[in-house]
Formats: sequence, C-alpha cells, structure tokens
Amino acid sequence: MATQPTLDDLVAGQEIRDVIARYFHHVDRKDFEQLRSIYHPDAYDNHGLYAGDVDGLIKWLTTRHASIVQSTHMVGNCLIERVGNMAHAETYGLLIQHEKLQRNAFSDGSELHRRMLLGVRYLDRFEKRDGEWRIAHHEVIYEWSKEELATLQFNSVMTVAQRSAEDLSYSFGAL
Repeated sequence: MATQPTLDDLVAGQEIRDVIARYFHHVDRKDFEQLRSIYHPDAYDNHGLYAGDVDGLIKWLTTRHASIVQSTHMVGNCLIERVGNMAHAETYGLLIQHEKLQRNAFSDGSELHRRMLLGVRYLDRFEKRDGEWRIAHHEVIYEWSKEELATLQFNSVMTVAQRSAEDLSYSFGAL
C-alpha cells in the first residue's frame, strides 16, 4: 500500500513540474541562457547526439536549432519520486519540430520543411540546493520517430509562434 504524500512532497512535485515546463519553454523559444538557469552548474545532460556539461549543451542546442524554425514540446505523464533533497522524474513527451529545407513545394512554391515527430521520455535527477530544485542529470530516451515534408503556411490574421523573445508568451504573461 502506497503511503500518503506529505505537504512537502506535493510542494516539491509542483516545483519540479515547473522546472520541467520551463525546460520545454526555454528550448522551444531558443532561450538557451534561461535554460541554463534550470540546471545545476555541475549538471550532466545526455541527448544522445550530445552528452556532457551545461555549457556544451547550450553550444550544441544553439547549433542544432539554427535551422529549426518551429519547435513544440508536449508533456504527458510525469512520475516524480522524491527522497529528501533528491528526486527522480520520468516525463513522457511528444516533440514536433520543423526544420527549414533549401527547396520549395512543386505545387505552389511554398517553403518546404522537414517535420520531425518524436516520442520521447526524459529521465531527470533533481536536487534541491540552496532551497531550489534544479536538474542535476538529464537523459533523453527515444521511443519512436517519424519524418515528413510539411509547409508552415498560416493565414495573415493568425498569431504565429516565434522562437525568440518576440514570441507573444514573453509579453502576454509573467514568463
């Protein structure tokens, strides 16, 4: 029989979920300096194509995302187990990214993009230091992938996502 969570468990869980949400926001907006703030300085990150410290992660993401014009992380199940000032989290997610290709559609000449859909899990070890939960170790587990050609044509009256501080999320609320 599972034990009842304490108030500290519930607060820690919400604080950790907030860090997870900020991770996705910062990556999707290419706000890599803010991404740094959710990792401990001595953290380790393994994305498969990159494994190492946070400075290297920021450098790799900056290069990797240079041609990605849209990125959306969607969070699914998130299981958190906390023991004192350490917690492990397993977060399921979907990642959808559009990478600009150097060619256009035959039918209408619109820019073509490679749409990448990934099913992933993120395994994180969080540590609470100086009263703040941050990532100490981050692992990306790849479940499946799909790639296809896509266009990003939107009606001119629609608000289109920006991968920068120009995105509406920065002026709309308290992010």
